[in-house]
Amino acid sequence: MAISAAAVVTIAHADESAQKASTMRFEDYHFSNPLRKDLQSGAITEAQASSLFYSNPKEFARRYYPKITLPVERKKFRGIWRYYDHSHTSSTQPYDGDASKPVYDGHSGTDFWTSFIDFGKTGESGNYLVNPFPKGADTFVTGIYDGVEDAPNQPVGSSGNHLFLTTYLNKTPEDCARAFPSGSAFKQCVDDIPSWSKMSMRLLHLECGTVMINDVTGYPDNCAPAPSSRIQLPARVSSLQRLARIGYSGDAGLRGTHTHMDMSPRLVAPFKGRYNTGVNESLFFDQSWVERIENFAGGGDPHFRINGSFFPQVVNQASNNYKFTSLTPIKRLWLTEKPNGVSVPAKTIDLLTTAVTSSAPAFSSRVEYDADYRSYTLYSVSFKTKDNLLPQTGEWGVVAEDDRGKLSNSAFINITGEGSFKLSQASVSPSRVSKSDNSNVLFRWNVKSNDKMSRFQRKITRNGQCINPTTGSTTSQCWSDWNVLTTTSSNAPYSYNYSVELAPASAYRNWRTGSYVISIKGEHATRVWSEEKTVNFYLQ
Repeated sequence: MAISAAAVVTIAHADESAQKASTMRFEDYHFSNPLRKDLQSGAITEAQASSLFYSNPKEFARRYYPKITLPVERKKFRGIWRYYDHSHTSSTQPYDGDASKPVYDGHSGTDFWTSFIDFGKTGESGNYLVNPFPKGADTFVTGIYDGVEDAPNQPVGSSGNHLFLTTYLNKTPEDCARAFPSGSAFKQCVDDIPSWSKMSMRLLHLECGTVMINDVTGYPDNCAPAPSSRIQLPARVSSLQRLARIGYSGDAGLRGTHTHMDMSPRLVAPFKGRYNTGVNESLFFDQSWVERIENFAGGGDPHFRINGSFFPQVVNQASNNYKFTSLTPIKRLWLTEKPNGVSVPAKTIDLLTTAVTSSAPAFSSRVEYDADYRSYTLYSVSFKTKDNLLPQTGEWGVVAEDDRGKLSNSAFINITGEGSFKLSQASVSPSRVSKSDNSNVLFRWNVKSNDKMSRFQRKITRNGQCINPTTGSTTSQCWSDWNVLTTTSSNAPYSYNYSVELAPASAYRNWRTGSYVISIKGEHATRVWSEEKTVNFYLQ
């Protein structure tokens, strides 16, 4: 007895669902292309497939489309910037009706926000667009557009630099190439591949000069329209392959670098929800993971801010006033990144327990309204930091944790100004003595710091050899024991003075005329600094 097409398709799709459930990793998911299998086996004809596509596109998608993941690298993903507007009225409506999910009237796709402080960076620090289709999917870049400068909202309404990705579910461009190696016949063959047998998406707002160049991790090409010689289209790409860097070309403001994704045919958003009538089943392999980060309030207000900003500039000093604002109650604040974007283990320092002054943090909340007059609550905590919090210049990442253990997006503090630890003076007095001189000699140094130091070490070297300051002879114990000193100033910058005395009766015997290097280490709660200066000492 013949098996129905629906039964065959359901079995094939169920196998993939079982694989997905067992691995729970997109990298391990392999798309088996059930449509091609059904067409090749005769379980369904092309006419039947086309009929199903047009009569019941949601069922066609459920049976035959691959699952996708983020079009940005997970380590740089900061959450959804804007959802698709499903209301088709003057009000706005995300796919599931959740007022905390940002959308504006008429928004035609999904925006994936990345770590915007890394815009323009090369190598592993860059923000990369990746192919979100899985292994096994026959995916090709089918169009590119480059040459739009990265400038906020210029021009308004523009897609900026972008590319088109297409996954072919039956016949592919490579099949056309075998039949028609080149020329207009090849192009016509590709153009004739029916829409029901492919799944496409457009990805916008890419960095100028980086779209499908040979090495997208390096410096971009000149910002100019991409030459036809850059790449021969269609070009096959592998799952999660880097395709470009994310910028802010076109209608993409500097509040956050993101890529806008819209899908076709007959698809508008990949998420499963009651207002997304385009799908019966989520097209995301990992929808719950994608939506785990709560980023923004209605109207696009950021979920988590520091001093009212994504990226406040804070002058490097001993202590600062901070106000952290979130859409959910703030129970913890965690440092997650060190300066220059170096990742550190989650929950490195809980700022609410280690960074505040003796007075307790001040918690508050207030009700706000978005552009459609829907209410949401902003929760805040403010405090003045202890000495020594974030003293190093650079970009520090912070996340908030709510009472359910859910983390916010990352916000960044940019610490500006000079370094907080400086060996401001080093001297020897008197610097010139004779061996018969009875005067004492003092090696002196002074450190200035924007943060209180808890203790110090010192080292004296000559020609790379460590010197014992009490005898002048070489020693294997280079650094002194830690010294705990009191500051000579009560406000930042703090000043510390220290002296090493050389008694003439014992010291001059082994000292030599020449240059001596004084090195100082200072330590506070989160790190150790070291600096050195050279002084000259003369014996006659």
